[in-house]
Amino acid sequence: MNPMALPIGDERSRLEASAPLARVLARDLCATKLGHDSCLALHGVWQDLRRLGLAATPHRHARFFTRFLARRGTLGHARRALITGAADSGMLEVLIEAHRSAGLDVEPTVVDLCPTPLLLCAWYGTQVGVPVRTRADDLLAVREPEAFDLVCTHSVLRSFPCAAQAELMARWRELLRPGGSLVTVTRIDGDAGAPASVSAAQADAFAARAVAEAQRVPLLALDPAEIGARARRFAAAGISYPVGTERDLIALVEAAGLAIEHLEVRQIAGALAREESAPGVLQSARYAELVAVRR
Repeated sequence: MNPMALPIGDERSRLEASAPLARVLARDLCATKLGHDSCLALHGVWQDLRRLGLAATPHRHARFFTRFLARRGTLGHARRALITGAADSGMLEVLIEAHRSAGLDVEPTVVDLCPTPLLLCAWYGTQVGVPVRTRADDLLAVREPEAFDLVCTHSVLRSFPCAAQAELMARWRELLRPGGSLVTVTRIDGDAGAPASVSAAQADAFAARAVAEAQRVPLLALDPAEIGARARRFAAAGISYPVGTERDLIALVEAAGLAIEHLEVRQIAGALAREESAPGVLQSARYAELVAVRR
């Protein structure tokens, strides 16, 4: 462990410091496509939604991630871990927290097409004393000269159409060393391949909920009306591609040449009603918590 590493600290303090940074970075840097809007719709408001308790983050699955991310091995060195796809530093936070709690070192790499979450991850790494390597690249095209011990993701599969989900799963396998693990969470309700979008009524309802929460929680630098506008843009831009059933997920993993070590499907309760729902928000849903190994 790095003796100079700073304490992790509480999530609220981190978000109070980084949310204004995220808004500036998103304004200046977001240009890649997310659904039918730029990724500004996501990155420009995500941390504020976290502050309001409206975002479904990796912390929702902290028990699962802690159990499987930080298992002790016989590697004898810091584990090379790859995070593919990031809304902000949330997955990185869980990764580092899990390894620190187990007394293990980790060398994180974060890959995303947009520089905004990469810079947030680099910032977070400086705050907790863990160097973070970042790379702006297409997840389906990324190559690495040295394989990783661990690939970890949260709710990334549903960002890709059905055919590309299979391609992404195969890419994860390629990036792992033999014996390396994929540790991921994905929502599995819905018909595989059928894109799910957000209606205007749902976007309006989510925006109204965000305004109400911003009025109730006096922590934000933004006016509640501005939060509502950003929340509506986020919801309206949301589009996802359901993975399908548990059986569909198993087939996807096995077709990529990965062996399932752990798979648990859980119904997780959320604060938002269906009429307020959008991809990535804190709604009730069935989630698969998956660990798969490259043999």
